[in-house]
Amino acid sequence: MKKSTLARLFALLLCLLLALAGCSSDGEDGTDPAPDQQEEQQNNDQQDNQEDNQQEDNSDQPQGETFTYDHMTIVVPEGFTVDESGSFPILYPPTYPDETDNINITMAGADNIDNYTQDVLESYYSSAISGFGGITDFEKTTVDGVDALRCSYQVTTSGVTMTGTQYYVFGEDYTDIITFTSVTGAYDTAFEQCAASITMD
Repeated sequence: MKKSTLARLFALLLCLLLALAGCSSDGEDGTDPAPDQQEEQQNNDQQDNQEDNQQEDNSDQPQGETFTYDHMTIVVPEGFTVDESGSFPILYPPTYPDETDNINITMAGADNIDNYTQDVLESYYSSAISGFGGITDFEKTTVDGVDALRCSYQVTTSGVTMTGTQYYVFGEDYTDIITFTSVTGAYDTAFEQCAASITMD
């Protein structure tokens, strides 16, 4: 596993824990987002509601707008907001910060899928994450025809247990890590639909 990929992975995991604490989209001093950001959020929610009304006849299709980050495109879960103000995108539910479920996307250089085993990830997670409760699922798969790993794990912090599900996607010149963090469980189905919607250019 390349060092640059590890560094990005641990930065992402740290961000997850901050998101769980309700700090990710707040200012550095703990204040609420700026009023113009709140207004933008309200406008986005209104636009989402209008689009939902137009898509009622397509209930078997993934709902929400598409979001493209570099070479990856996903269907954003209904009502979620994409925050690109940090070093990588974070997607929040409409009830954030009351509910801190989220999606993170980070990208690193090319790596070899053979370097990633359950034991290796378990070792890194347990040494880097306080409250790490173990890997609950690990499998080789594909994402849009690209070799990938799917890994789920649990973390307990401040008395709250969350489940993270990560997809490591190994392209010729990139390694993408998409993390779905379930805290309330309310968006698990939406997360599965989002994962299934991923396409790679």
